[in-house]
Amino acid sequence: MATQGGRVSEEYVKYKIFPAFDVVYDTKKAKQYFEECRDSYLATLSNVLIDYIWQNEAFSLKTFDVGSSDSVSELSPPCLHGCTNYGDNCEDEWFIVYLLFEISKEFPDLIIQVQDEDGEFLLIEAADFLPKWLNPETAENRVYIHQGEIHAIPIAKSISDVGALPGTPSVGQAVQTIRSYSCRTRMPVKIQRAVKKRIDGYPKKVRQSLHRGHCYLPVAAAALLQHNPQLISMAVQAFCQRDSIDMKACKMMKHFPPETRVMREVIFSRCLYAQIIQQIYEPDPIVGWAIPPHNSHKFKPYDLGMKLACGFEILVAQASTNGTRTDSMTQLEINDVRWSQYLKSLKTKGYFQDEIEGSKIYNQLLSSALKYYCRAVQNDCSSTRPADEVLSMLNSLDYEIDDFKRQEKYLRPPDSDRWMKVSPEDLEEMLNKYVSTSERATNPVNGGVANLEKVTKTMHEFMEQESCYEGIEITDHKTHNNNKKHSKVNFDADVFAESMQKILDFSIPIDDSESSSSSGMSGYASEEDLFHKEMQKHSDKNVAEESLKDYIDLMDRELARTNVGQSFERELAKTNIGQCFEQVETTVTEHYNVPDVPKANDNKTALMASTEDDITNVNDDFGEYQPVDVDLTVVQNLLESYGSQQGPSGPTTTLLNSASLTLPVNEDIL
Repeated sequence: MATQGGRVSEEYVKYKIFPAFDVVYDTKKAKQYFEECRDSYLATLSNVLIDYIWQNEAFSLKTFDVGSSDSVSELSPPCLHGCTNYGDNCEDEWFIVYLLFEISKEFPDLIIQVQDEDGEFLLIEAADFLPKWLNPETAENRVYIHQGEIHAIPIAKSISDVGALPGTPSVGQAVQTIRSYSCRTRMPVKIQRAVKKRIDGYPKKVRQSLHRGHCYLPVAAAALLQHNPQLISMAVQAFCQRDSIDMKACKMMKHFPPETRVMREVIFSRCLYAQIIQQIYEPDPIVGWAIPPHNSHKFKPYDLGMKLACGFEILVAQASTNGTRTDSMTQLEINDVRWSQYLKSLKTKGYFQDEIEGSKIYNQLLSSALKYYCRAVQNDCSSTRPADEVLSMLNSLDYEIDDFKRQEKYLRPPDSDRWMKVSPEDLEEMLNKYVSTSERATNPVNGGVANLEKVTKTMHEFMEQESCYEGIEITDHKTHNNNKKHSKVNFDADVFAESMQKILDFSIPIDDSESSSSSGMSGYASEEDLFHKEMQKHSDKNVAEESLKDYIDLMDRELARTNVGQSFERELAKTNIGQCFEQVETTVTEHYNVPDVPKANDNKTALMASTEDDITNVNDDFGEYQPVDVDLTVVQNLLESYGSQQGPSGPTTTLLNSASLTLPVNEDIL
């Protein structure tokens, strides 16, 4: 796990690069081979890597000790590896992912593993499209990058399953499997798109993530940043994480006195700029910073310069008192074999942009490449603290304040920091970028959302999905239809009808004494007996199905008079009172098969002759019953629940998102 300032950091990304390597027992040749590979990879990425401003730690590649007993083995094949603490800027993590993808494209033989504190974080971006077998418990040592694509080794179902591995495979087994069966391990297109969407925009995105600001800071700090712009992250982190002990150094300003300040152009990453600009710090007036008022146009460069100078002073104070190491630049011989190979790779990759050797631009590019190469060698060969590096560099630099004073006339204007002010519309646009493409395609903003028929159809399909203790299993619509076509349903109509007949025949034996003693219920009992006798006579399956429908219809009519029944939406009325009586007459005659049922005309005459109260009573028993409109009820309940959320987030939205539906925002409640 990456560390920072003696503290363990939870924000890290670790990566391993496995070149095609035949096991050899010559340690010197093996080490030389991996060093050449590393220099080739860094040279390939030099155009975007050299000037990148890292939050905490830079992308680096180190070699395993290939001469050790366990490095060249099936469990742990030799590789280049690195671990970067990206701190508060998660874009550093995804920039590293972009770099790894680019390396895998340029060198097809590479197999790369990348993980962070959450494990296989690449799968999180494609969580909506992962196969059922791939989850955090089964993904260990199965997910890799190869030839610019995501590969995942399937779980073997049998010994003869080619290109799959059982249990938790070793890294060596996984690497060999992908090399041999890459067609089998390549993930589907939807997963590839989801992951690559997250790194879409690089390398142009690197320029957009930078902020150029003016800082009025001591000349020593200006010289450090001119020599190594990457030191800006160390100064910002030191100032933002200061404590009471660090503040003692800020009251002295021994190495960066405010009297030597000059106006300089400083390049920040947007994350670093936002962090330091939001820091509130009132310096001791005795030090002599003389910060202008907040409403002055000079306040921002004076304030930024003071904060950066304090950050550098804290770093120097934290350096070892016996730190006498000289800068690695002075230790590097220009005729070094590795540097010559690295320089040759830079020319091959077009780093110098066809500039003539010895020209001003060529020398600037060469100087930047040399500084980066020295830092890479230093990170690989030493464990020097950043504070010691700053102190050593400060002691070795030679600068003149007059040179910096003259350069003040040619400073470009600073970038606007309006990007720090995010409006609600900007926030909505940012959030929309993370909405899955499939969801946007299913739910167009105009027209598609208001289609209520589509809502009800989707809800019907949603209710047909399978569920388990882990939640509902969402199945793709096309896949679901294909499964329906190919699946066979074993349905025996006779058995079903017989089972329903037994359910409906729930007659209770009645004693003769109880039957004779019943007074007011004799009519009801006779109708019930008649109903059961008629049901037992018809054993045909069609009659049983019709009887079941009639029975359910009677239950619905009974429930319709309750509070629960009245809460449902009903179909529009299509009949009047007379038609209702005719329907009741027909239903009773056909259902009970009683020849002496009164005719509808007699019922109508009796109804017209009765009082208004009698009409109401009859209406309650046989009144205008309308079937439940299930679709309309579902839609209305969803809309009411969505409105009661008081916003776009809530349980209804979660349910609709699971069914790939999106409702428009109710602007009346905003």
